[in-house]
Amino acid sequence: MMHTFFVFVGGGLGCLLRYGLWKFIPQGTFPTATLLANFLAIGLMGLVFMIRHPAPWLHPLLLAGFCGGLSTFSGFSFETAALIRAGLLWAAAANILVSVLGGICLAWMVYKFQ
Repeated sequence: MMHTFFVFVGGGLGCLLRYGLWKFIPQGTFPTATLLANFLAIGLMGLVFMIRHPAPWLHPLLLAGFCGGLSTFSGFSFETAALIRAGLLWAAAANILVSVLGGICLAWMVYKFQ
């Protein structure tokens, strides 16, 4: 039951950070706030996985909770579809390439440094 509480708290904090990013990072043609939120979540996940003997509450709080609340595949998908609808195909393609390939590269770099 306590793990559920930690997921709840972490998820709320991650959502607040994501909202703050969307609120304070100017939204131009490219969805920078969503990209940053997703990259922050990937980086934090990697750092948490590097901890040798984590406390039992750490993974529910930070991985499922905070990183789950911070990262957003739905936001990425919706913003990419909006770019396509607006006829900004170059921005949509760039968002897909940077988000997917950049995320995989970031995760790979984290694994390399473990």
